[in-house]
Amino acid sequence: MSNTQSARPAGLGTLPIAYGQLVDNLLQQQNPHAWQNDLWAIFTGFMVNQANEGNNPKLSDLFATFRDLHSFFEELKAIQARKEGTNQ
Repeated sequence: MSNTQSARPAGLGTLPIAYGQLVDNLLQQQNPHAWQNDLWAIFTGFMVNQANEGNNPKLSDLFATFRDLHSFFEELKAIQARKEGTNQ
């Protein structure tokens, strides 16, 4: 058993590995900065459309999701910078 497998809490199985593989596949499509730009474009378009759509009771939840995704890509950029030995 590898160190990674022994460090996982009991009952999780290979789920964390599967999640990691999905995230890795997603990140191979483009870099975190490009993902952030796309997120801003999507969120901006959504907000502009709100004037036409009217009140959305889930708006605060949608913003929180956007914020969390944006923070995720910020952390990825920081990890990449540490890996490359630079401070971007």
